[in-house]
Amino acid sequence: MYSYELVWEGPISSTFKTNFGDEWAGGHIAVFETDDRRKIQSHRLMIKHEDWSMFDKFLKAFRSEEVHSYMELTDGFYKETKRRVVNFNFRYGDCK
Repeated sequence: MYSYELVWEGPISSTFKTNFGDEWAGGHIAVFETDDRRKIQSHRLMIKHEDWSMFDKFLKAFRSEEVHSYMELTDGFYKETKRRVVNFNFRYGDCK
């Protein structure tokens, strides 16, 4: 069984804010084996501040028998809330 958490990684760079606005938060989705809490994977993301806690609650309540991809998790969140997590397809060093 797998569990998921939203992990905040810090403020977005000034370059990113200039290009996309100031309402974004950066972090990652951490994927854990539920039994021993061993982190096995993570998915980086940018999400609007206003959606952070709603997505965090969604992930904390979600369990799966197989590891879900970034798209499966964000699509599931959209189906439940009609709120989108934007996939910027960025690499960590790209937004300094």
